Amino acid sequence: MKFVTYLANPEVREAALAVLCSLISAICGVIAQYHRGKRRNTERKLELALSDIAFLYAVVERYGEFLALHDLPKSKNAMYAQARDDGFVWSERFTPGRMASRAGRRGNLGIEIRRMIALYKAGAASNGDAA
Repeated sequence: MKFVTYLANPEVREAALAVLCSLISAICGVIAQYHRGKRRNTERKLELALSDIAFLYAVVERYGEFLALHDLPKSKNAMYAQARDDGFVWSERFTPGRMASRAGRRGNLGIEIRRMIALYKAGAASNGDAA
């Protein structure tokens, strides 16, 4: 009951409102910073994934060149080493096995991967590429 009488005073009410506004703005700042950090982390992962894709394309290209020239199978590890020698870097964080493992830990990740593949195939089909 005493608290209500304190709020009847305009100066106390004004101070309480100022504290409440400061608290709300601090909470909003923390939430915004959290989401900025999550976005930066996602952008880093995207850059890493794109680098992995470039590496794997280089491996496939070298493998195709080798098979065309020699008509002999060559080990996957030798192809990876040759792509590394050409300056490509692979983090090995986004291998099919690791993605499947993450899909097991996070139920919706498998759905996201399937959606990304469908979007890729739709984009390749619209460009006239074979998917």
